[in-house]
Order: sequence, then structure tokens, then C-alpha cells
Amino acid sequence: MKRSTLVAAGALLVLGGAYYWMEREDGSSTPQDTVFEVTADTIERIEIRDTSAAPIVLSREGDHFEIASPVTALADAEEVALILSNLAEMRYVRSMGAEADASTPAFGLDAPSLEVRFEVEDGLPDGIRFGNDTITPRTQYAQRISEPDVLIVADHLSNNLRKTAWDLRDKNLFHIDPSWQPQTITIHRASDTVVAENVGPTWTLSSPIHARADVVQLARLADRVRHIEMVALPERSNSPLANFGLESPTLRIQVSFHESPEPIVLAIGDEKSIDVYAKTGGDDGIYLVESGIMDELVKEPKQFVSGQLLPLAPGEVTAIEITVGDKIARHEAGPTVFSLLRTLSATTAEEIVTFLPTVAPSYVVEITARDIVKKLAIYEPREGEVYATRDDEDVALRLPTETWLRLDKLLDTALAQGGG
Repeated sequence: MKRSTLVAAGALLVLGGAYYWMEREDGSSTPQDTVFEVTADTIERIEIRDTSAAPIVLSREGDHFEIASPVTALADAEEVALILSNLAEMRYVRSMGAEADASTPAFGLDAPSLEVRFEVEDGLPDGIRFGNDTITPRTQYAQRISEPDVLIVADHLSNNLRKTAWDLRDKNLFHIDPSWQPQTITIHRASDTVVAENVGPTWTLSSPIHARADVVQLARLADRVRHIEMVALPERSNSPLANFGLESPTLRIQVSFHESPEPIVLAIGDEKSIDVYAKTGGDDGIYLVESGIMDELVKEPKQFVSGQLLPLAPGEVTAIEITVGDKIARHEAGPTVFSLLRTLSATTAEEIVTFLPTVAPSYVVEITARDIVKKLAIYEPREGEVYATRDDEDVALRLPTETWLRLDKLLDTALAQGGG
């Protein structure tokens, strides 16, 4: 080994040993002191300078933050809250004192890997720059913008503050008050248009078929649309809409709310790998969203229909009327018809079909609950299949055969006990 190399190595070892003991022995500060005297709610502006990307500027606008550079966009509230919390609660392990020269290459503070600056209301700007890792594991050198002393801090602090513009961007395409209740859902497709309307606790399909809709499924769909997030921004986003299948999209969903005259609209374009291109109704931006949303939007209309035979609990029913031919039996709710009502409300169709039986029903059942009358028609098995219809819907429900056997017995008993 050359003499010059040995000398340099020896000098570095000595220097490293000196810094090690300075890290250990300097007692100029109490361990875990606060880096800044600042609170999260007073910070108005944040600038993040990372050597690997363009500077990011966050600015407080009223009760939220916005990204002002390198793009203009709403900032993610949770990500910003994490940065504010880190700045306000940041602590250092120890200070190396005034004798430590911050320009020393070993500290890496002349060309910091990360620098975070902030401005507060009625105060001077401040911030912190992060340098090299120290000899001690899981710590690194740092320096306040406003102070010359070199600090030793936990290295997770710089990891928490090292954010990209994408990390900090609010990914939600819509911002809807969580208390708002959906009123209508309209799905425009190449073959048809599905329209569902919310009235009180129930949903009804009005197009292309008329039927009681699955409340849980449609509420979930509305919730999924209102909370949909972009997963990426496409390259060449300034290209014509036709390049993304969005000039005349064949798939579009619109959700309106009782509390607002303006609906939210999401148009779906071409697929890209596991994602799809999308745009909102009031925005020229193009986004990539998870393609799973399409699974909900391309369902057959009958798949949105509720399969529950009777959407009432037995305790809600006040009266029931059973008709077979010219025989009619009427019962007040009670023990006599409780088993029948429980069976009707617990029955779920095995399949929804879009054709209606052409024969007369075996039983017609009218159920009254709080001045609401629900009408069911139940047909005896034909070719091994049992069907029922509800009110004036455009669909029929195929029921399990064992359900028919139980209902036939219960209905026949109720008819006999109610007189003719």
C-alpha cells in the first residue's frame, strides 16, 4: 500500500474517532431536546428540497394545504399532518457543539441529501438539512437553517420528511361531504342505461327494468365512486382524449346526492395493464384508477336487483292477507302467522330472471306494514322450478324448492285458519 494512502486512511480514522467521541462525550445539550420551538398549526408554508427531484412547495390555504410547486393540486391532509407533526415534535439526540465545523465533508451538510424549510405566521423562517449517517447506527447528522451547530438525529426523521409530489398529492377524484346521502345512480353503457333511485331506506331500479334494487350493493357502489382515488397519472396526459378512450366513453357513472344539485360524474376509458383511464365530469384531467371499478359497472341490470323476497322484518308487519282463487284469509300480525312471515322475510332468490310467469299464481300475499302494502305472488313448481314476483316488478325470483314446500304448508294453514 502506498505511503500516501496509509496517511490518508490514518487521518480519516483519527477524524472518525474524534467525531465518535464528540458524539458520545459532548454534554452541551440534554438528550432528546426539541429541534424547533414551533407548533403544527402555526406553519404556513413548507418547502422540501430533495437532491433527486424538483423542490416541492406546500402552502396553507384556509383549513387545508395545497401543493404550489412543481404542480398545482390539493395536498393529502394525512401526509401533510405527518410532516407538520414531525417538524413540531422533532427532537435531536445531542448537539456536537460549536467546535464542530458544519462544512466538514464527513457531516455531508454542505450538500445535504434533504432539506426542509418552513415559514410560520409572525415568525422567522427555519428548517433543517440532513447529511450523512453517523458512526452510531440509525442516526445521522443534521443542522438547523437558523443555527450553526451540528445535531445528531434519528435517521427515521429524514425518511418521514422525504416525500415526492405524488406522495403529497390528494388522490381523491371527488370531495363529497361524508354526511351526504346518494339519491340516484346512473350508469351509461353502450347497450343500455341503468338507473337506480334512492327513496328513504330503499333503492329502486327504474331502467332498463323496474325492480326493487339491492340496497347494500348500490350503497356500496355509490360509496366506491365517491371515494375513488387515482393510482397514477398517465404519461402524455396532454394528448387528445381519444388516445385514452375518453373522447366518447362507452362507460360512465353519475351519482347525485339529496344535498346537492350537482352530481359527480366518472367516465371510464381504455384499460392499461391492471388500471383504466378515467376523467371526471368537471375536470379536464386524465387519471389512472383501479380497473376493479369496471366489475361493478358492467353487471347485467338484473344483478342489481334485490333477491330478498320480503324486505320486512316480522315485527314490522301489522297485517297479512292471503288469496287463493276466491278464498281470502286476513290475519293481524301475531303468533298465528309469525312462522310464515319469518320464512317470507328470510327467503332469498337463487336467481333473478327477466321473464314473468304466464300462469295464475298459486298464492297472492299482501303484507301491510306502517301503511305500506307489499304484494307477493307465488307460483307452484313447474318443471321443477319455483318462482315468485313482487308488486309490479319486471323480474321474477327463482326460489329454492324446499322453500316452496315450507311456504305451501304455512300459507295453506294460514288460509284455513283465517276462514274463506
